Amino acid sequence: MSEENETSPAKSLGKAAFSVSSRVALQLGRESISSSLTAVLELVKNAYDADATEVRIRFASLGAPNAMLVIEDDGDGMTVDTLRNHWLVIGTDNKATRRTSRKLRTMTGEKGLGRLGLDRLCVRTEIETCVQDTNEGVRLDIDWRRYEDTRARLESIEHDIFSIPDLKRDPITLQDRDYPHGTRLILRGLKDEWNRETIEDLRDQLALLLSPFNAPNDFQIVIESGMDWADVDGHIAAPSGVLNAANWKVVGTLDEGAKVEIHMTSQKHDTEYRFKPELWCDAIKRMGDMPRCGPLRMEFH
Repeated sequence: MSEENETSPAKSLGKAAFSVSSRVALQLGRESISSSLTAVLELVKNAYDADATEVRIRFASLGAPNAMLVIEDDGDGMTVDTLRNHWLVIGTDNKATRRTSRKLRTMTGEKGLGRLGLDRLCVRTEIETCVQDTNEGVRLDIDWRRYEDTRARLESIEHDIFSIPDLKRDPITLQDRDYPHGTRLILRGLKDEWNRETIEDLRDQLALLLSPFNAPNDFQIVIESGMDWADVDGHIAAPSGVLNAANWKVVGTLDEGAKVEIHMTSQKHDTEYRFKPELWCDAIKRMGDMPRCGPLRMEFH
């Protein structure tokens, strides 16, 4: 190479940035989420992260061409800005704090898999959401077929957003009912066949999301098959066998008189230890004469 070529200035041709094909959204969802069951689990995790106390999974017209799945929660809901700047943006850092705003829960959903998994479940999705003490809600309509067989960039495919008065109109019964805040996902054109067996499998998987230590009203999951299957419909309970499988169970109590008592049992070893009750100052050394908390009970498995 000549000296002239080595020293000649490069001519700027502008700037370039990475972009994403619209098919990437489908590929991420379909390759990361192995089944419809996993997709529903991710959506339930999103409800938990929204500080919901209850999420309802409701089916309608199973076995018919117009079968529908509705997943609704009583969580914080979203404003139109939240919908645009967080829900519609893949990989946002709004979960970077890892704690929810009100209940301080450890967040469980990751990487936007829940919203991408909607394509795994259905052809069309309607998101209806409303925050507490507001005069109106928001609805976003998504037709997932628009991402197929196209060379368009992801950000070039836009979806309609509407203002709605509230969430009272039930999409299944078409009757009004109280629904002050939260998020509702209406899934139409279900891609998989849902029957008694698959919904029973879903119940089993959802049960693993529930902590056996939580109070009954902390977070509840309800399934409604729309088929009057008594053994399928209703509230889901955490599997009791999880705690029963522990090698040891330790229960510690601190009473109003600052007395500490510890009880250890093991079904596996058929052994039990019950420590003699002691005052805080004797049981917990070098931590002061009195505890800095009120009475409590601790259970460890």
